[in-house]
Amino acid sequence: MPDKQLLLRDSLQLIAQLKASEDSLRLSKQSAISYWFDQMLSPELSFQFFESLLLIFLGGLFAYLLYHRSERIKSIDRLQARALLYAALALLCLASKGIFFLLSSFALSGILPASSYGQLYWLGWQISLLWFVYCSFMFAIGFTRSRKSYDLFFATSLALLFLVITALYNEWFWKWLLYKLKFAEIDPKFIDRLVVTLAPPLPFKTEILIPQLSSFASFSLGAHFTLWFMLFTYAAYVVFRRGRTYQDSSARNAVLILSLSFLALALFGIFGLLKFRQDFSLLVSKSYLIALICLVIFFFGVRNTYRHGRYRRA
Repeated sequence: MPDKQLLLRDSLQLIAQLKASEDSLRLSKQSAISYWFDQMLSPELSFQFFESLLLIFLGGLFAYLLYHRSERIKSIDRLQARALLYAALALLCLASKGIFFLLSSFALSGILPASSYGQLYWLGWQISLLWFVYCSFMFAIGFTRSRKSYDLFFATSLALLFLVITALYNEWFWKWLLYKLKFAEIDPKFIDRLVVTLAPPLPFKTEILIPQLSSFASFSLGAHFTLWFMLFTYAAYVVFRRGRTYQDSSARNAVLILSLSFLALALFGIFGLLKFRQDFSLLVSKSYLIALICLVIFFFGVRNTYRHGRYRRA
């Protein structure tokens, strides 16, 4: 059995070397930008490439629209204006997933250092989907509260929790950094894993990017999706409860739609919580589509509320 494992590892290393030599010959005949564009239009990456472009375009556009509305209602209610800023930040977080995909793809084409590929790709997962939850929840709390006494303590404490989860997500990076700075020793198996992860060129496949989830990464994913489900569910509840106090029927209906939007987003947390242990590669490959759906649901839920409910004339 060990001999078979060694043979498999040697075969994979040989394939990577052959692919690297093939790509180096190709790069010698064309520019890095041209080679990158050819890769992005390949059948394996074209769908994710266009999803990323759509995420960047729609995320930027939607965030600008919410920011513009925030500026318009600032003179009416500063708390609601700040809540809308959190909503705009939530959309920018989702848009960052497309940005990090493009940056990591530059590492595959020689435009950026190849060693940055894994970390850039992984950051697109953390920042877009993890911090989207934080900003969305802060919007929901800001939307339903009429006082700001809770803001500093609550927002800071929750932000620290999300920072801790972000740090745990990056366990392999911290180990690699401490090893490079000669502050710590690393298991040879972990070094081999880094070589495979960082060696160019690599396809965008989870089994190569993250060969095996560590205990810290598994804990971070579990905490991430648990918080996703809990916070969006609670947000749906407090928004619904606030909407029942409105006298205007259009305002109540608009807030009901917003509450249902948060409840729909909470279901993605359940999906992620169940899927990441069963088939994590499938979850990562579908994360761009999930981000697009969340982007649309969140934006139209918020926009509809301020068009037909709060500050309709603003």
